[in-house]
Amino acid sequence: QECDAWFVNTDRDYRRYDDSLRRVETEMGLMNQRSAEAGRTMRYCLSACILMADTDAQANEIAAGYMAQLERDPTLKSASSGVGAGIVGSPRTVLERLRQYQSLGIDLFLLQFYPMREGLDAFAERVLPELTFERARTAVG
Repeated sequence: QECDAWFVNTDRDYRRYDDSLRRVETEMGLMNQRSAEAGRTMRYCLSACILMADTDAQANEIAAGYMAQLERDPTLKSASSGVGAGIVGSPRTVLERLRQYQSLGIDLFLLQFYPMREGLDAFAERVLPELTFERARTAVG
């Protein structure tokens, strides 16, 4: 079986951002070794839930409330995995953390936001203009 892209795993606790970075770096290193042995090159992806507010403290309060909601409603459990990427904070912190993941080799992000509409709008206005992206590679031509 062949695969060109892999979604990396993070810690499930948003407060363990540094642990998630180390885990991602380790797992990507192992996958690079395996794919090189097979003559392949991998792309890396991250599924993340962005929780952003004006300050890191406010964002952490939002994250705590979101996690409490996920604990109460088991139908939302799968949504909690994206929170483990630790992209929680002010726009500056969110930008720094996304750049940190990019520096490890993540070149595709599957993002969700909480609250969805407000989070997406704030991200589009306050973070997205500061990000840089390489042109996405495609599997065909």
